[in-house]
Amino acid sequence: MYQRDVHVIPIEILRDEFVNIIFDIGLEYYFGYDTLITAVEIGDKYVNFDHQYYSDELAHAVIVIASKANEDDHYTSLNAKIDTNNGYVISLEWKVCEILGFHIKNNNFITFICKFLNPLTKPTLGSVFWDLSKDICMNPKLLSMDPLVILTVCILLNKIGKLRAIQNNKKRVFSTIMDQISFEYDININDLLKKYIEIKQIINI
Repeated sequence: MYQRDVHVIPIEILRDEFVNIIFDIGLEYYFGYDTLITAVEIGDKYVNFDHQYYSDELAHAVIVIASKANEDDHYTSLNAKIDTNNGYVISLEWKVCEILGFHIKNNNFITFICKFLNPLTKPTLGSVFWDLSKDICMNPKLLSMDPLVILTVCILLNKIGKLRAIQNNKKRVFSTIMDQISFEYDININDLLKKYIEIKQIINI
């Protein structure tokens, strides 16, 4: 069926929501954490240029750009157009590229860690780094810091049990597992959580 190519001026959203959209897309498409950080950095550069603003369309446009530069199977402009139901996202992608001078730099905290662990290959990082990357991206000042400083702080916080990303990761993984069980076995999520709590209480007795 023919679908009209709708072009609507994007609605402004908060930066936190912008970051959430990027990381949700990255989680769905299994993109590298460095790609997601790069997408956020691209968005920040665009917004800081000539007083632009964050939007759902911008989040989709920058993940298109970042994944094209860093992923074998990238998120396409057509995906972005369909997911936002707004053909303007394609024009926005072009505008962002123009501002960047068509030069995409993928060099951030995650790429630093990968080089630190093994400079010859790209090591596989655990899912906790998704949460850690997101925490870093949520804070523009933290995102702009030297990767070595960030890594040092993370190590110190982890040693004293204060690294928030680890707890966030445990909660996210637990929630994902519960949702999967609820869906696959057609069990109400509240009943499933109630049963889980009951079993935990029995084990702890």
